[in-house]
Amino acid sequence: AMLQASKVWEYLNNPEIAVAVLVGAILLFILQWTAILLEKMRGHTEVVLGERKHLFVVVHGFSGKPKQMDYLCKRLNQEEGIMAIPARCNWGPFGGWFSTGDGLDRGGRRLASEIREVVSTHPSLETISIFGDGVGGLYARYACGILYDKTKDTIVGLRPLNFVSLATPHLGVRRAFGPFHRFAARYLVGATGRQLLLEDSGSKKDPTAQPMLLRMSEEGSVFMQALHLFRHKSFYSDFGSVSDAMYVSALASTQEPTSLQALEKTSLEKINKELYPHVVSMHQDISLWEKDPAFRGRYPKDRMEYRIARNMGSLNVMRTTVHFHHDWMRSTWHSYRRWTADGQDIVDHIIGQLSGRRPVRIWVDGCFDMFHFGHANAFRQARTMGDVLVVGLNPDREVQKHKGGPPIMNDAERFEAVSACKWVDECIPDVPYMLDDVWMRRLFDKYQIDYIVHGDDPCFTSDGQDVYAMAKNMGRYKTVKRTEGVSTTDLVGRMLLMTKDHHQREEMSRRSSDCTPEDDIPASASTFLATTRRITQFSNNRVPKPDDRVVYVDGAFDLFHAGHIRCLKKAREQGDFLIVGVHRDDEINHHRGRNFPIMNLHERTLGVLSCRYVDEVIIGAPWEVTRDMIVTLNISVVVCGTHFKDCSPVDAHPSYNVPRSLGILRELESELALSTSEIVDRIVAHRADFESKFEKKSVKEAEYLRDKTYMVES
Repeated sequence: AMLQASKVWEYLNNPEIAVAVLVGAILLFILQWTAILLEKMRGHTEVVLGERKHLFVVVHGFSGKPKQMDYLCKRLNQEEGIMAIPARCNWGPFGGWFSTGDGLDRGGRRLASEIREVVSTHPSLETISIFGDGVGGLYARYACGILYDKTKDTIVGLRPLNFVSLATPHLGVRRAFGPFHRFAARYLVGATGRQLLLEDSGSKKDPTAQPMLLRMSEEGSVFMQALHLFRHKSFYSDFGSVSDAMYVSALASTQEPTSLQALEKTSLEKINKELYPHVVSMHQDISLWEKDPAFRGRYPKDRMEYRIARNMGSLNVMRTTVHFHHDWMRSTWHSYRRWTADGQDIVDHIIGQLSGRRPVRIWVDGCFDMFHFGHANAFRQARTMGDVLVVGLNPDREVQKHKGGPPIMNDAERFEAVSACKWVDECIPDVPYMLDDVWMRRLFDKYQIDYIVHGDDPCFTSDGQDVYAMAKNMGRYKTVKRTEGVSTTDLVGRMLLMTKDHHQREEMSRRSSDCTPEDDIPASASTFLATTRRITQFSNNRVPKPDDRVVYVDGAFDLFHAGHIRCLKKAREQGDFLIVGVHRDDEINHHRGRNFPIMNLHERTLGVLSCRYVDEVIIGAPWEVTRDMIVTLNISVVVCGTHFKDCSPVDAHPSYNVPRSLGILRELESELALSTSEIVDRIVAHRADFESKFEKKSVKEAEYLRDKTYMVES
């Protein structure tokens, strides 16, 4: 070897040969850069075939090139409405070695800039999906964090649909590589290699900085918040391709299966082997693996990989395992062959699982007594997980049996309140509190339910059984964050601090003679924290057209109920655009008494905004309808129900003098006699029963608040 080396050295010492080699290397470098520049100058116009509304960005991996993604992009562009583009920003000379080796953060920023440019030149785009191959999945996650808009819950102004990664080392490669590969990754791959080895903690600017992959997985970070937005998230990994550690890293899991049989046995869906010969299994909730002896732990709890996997466990990701049956095919899992005929079935499987091809149906069930904005926010979050939201309503007898007492609102009132919520597509009455085998089969077969959703607070039957145990075991269960500061128990507590005399107008200025000092106390204060983001989430973001017939109705809308809903529905039928004015707390208190309203202005506003018949809300609307309001809002009709304000006749009410004089005041007959006062009366009439129930619920509420942990809201 030394003799051969000396001959080569002697050969290169010839000046003519050395110059020729140098010139050849320079020409090769120039040719590579010329090809790259020409490819980038092409832009992404070659895939635009008519108007496309769904942008699908395909990101290659380390030392890859956009051409490797051609087959996948071609298949995606055959789907209606999809514009698939291969990202070119991280492609460079020498196989992109330098372009993909300067760090996940730099590559992610380049990708974000490229996506912004594409979106700016295609105004018809409405939704976005991202696919990442290998390290490209990490670039995609970083770019999503940069492009995430907190105020609108969008990615670069588009609604996120699908995030798919294939063989992406979400947990890094520290345990997947041997000493030689770790050395190469550390010193030859550059910043990207050190980040994948989790050796990039600390820096000159910030010595306490955590490794990049750990920071990208922290709950509350923009990277995780952006990932939560995607309706469908899927991680693909190959069983036995490079190493077991690489397999679990691509799934973001702390457990690994002992065999292919263990995966197939626990698969969420039975895979059609004729269509997808290389697909083994699909798993939604891999936390179940910890309880199965067919799976063993990969990382101890004090390791960084375990922390990353645990953080990413809240993402509700579909984890799909593939397996190439021949060694030569398994060796090409991390090469271009998986995007050609060799892995065609995997490409077909990825496309078949995309959100938007078949409506994803979500199920939420419960009592929903005294329907409030906390219930509505749970529906809103659940609706983001699919396309159709189906709500099951527990009947009075089931509530009586499992919750220790009848609901305040009857079946019909609760059904009407739930059905009027704008995020609810279907409402199914008479659903049992505990979903048994028969009902589970009915959900999946008759109603075509994909996932069952509930809040992060525990739910048990009267005999202590977990209501959703079966759904959890099947991997069909998802969780949404409970809305802080409101619950039916809280509202009942506020009303229990009142007596019947407290909300009679004639007793407003004096203490009732038959009330004890303990009874005569103000209603409890709300602990709800009003934020602009919550208002934005509930808002419709609609404006009336110049020729729309605008209808205006105002009121307190306290304890938003079926009576209000009937009134708003009839008001909406009077025109094209309904504006609802919600009065201030002090105005209502002045006219109704010191214990009203039960709910504050922001709580009442959210209740009204959740109604499907409402287009816009004026928060803190003036008590009197003025000419300036009518002109400014282009109001055509002012509506008033027979049960309104302080219940004086509409013809004599001074707050409507202006619309009456203009001839645009309309009185609508209230179909329901239900009112806020009547709801309070129901509580007062059965005060002892509700106080007993309230005490029990308050204990459980305190336990939940004591043990609760932070959760990102959908």
